[in-house]
Amino acid sequence: MYPHTHLQYIRIYPNHFSTYVAWSKNSVPLDEFLSCIKRASTIGRWKEAERLRVVILRLADPAKALYNLCLELQAPETTWQAFENVFNERFKDSHIDQNHFMQSQTAKQQKDLSPQTFADRCCMLAPKIICRERDEVTQRIHRENAERMCLDSFVAGLSAIHDVS
Repeated sequence: MYPHTHLQYIRIYPNHFSTYVAWSKNSVPLDEFLSCIKRASTIGRWKEAERLRVVILRLADPAKALYNLCLELQAPETTWQAFENVFNERFKDSHIDQNHFMQSQTAKQQKDLSPQTFADRCCMLAPKIICRERDEVTQRIHRENAERMCLDSFVAGLSAIHDVS
């Protein structure tokens, strides 16, 4: 039907990349935006420098402001991984953290679950709600707070299952 359209012959060049909406507060999530750029660069066989140029050109709104203020990203030796790390850290989804916190606060022991298994489940949730800090003292305080919250959620979620025979 379309004899001249074979995917193996399509070459995508960085300067022709205009099929994606710039990333902003009202557009797609950041990870989706970055993975689209990665896929296009793989298909087009772009070098890392070309990939960085394209992603920088496509930035908009708060992402562009972050790039303009972050001098480490504007250095010529900036890598794609460094770019991803900075943007993922700044624009990480806070709903995930809220979800982990809510799960730990509302955890309930199920009927068929032993107290030990429930305690293990609560302990697995605790590290997910700890803030990551570079300062060791601050990190220790966050860890102790998470341990207290783990104990609180364990005690609050325990079910008193009585065998009334």
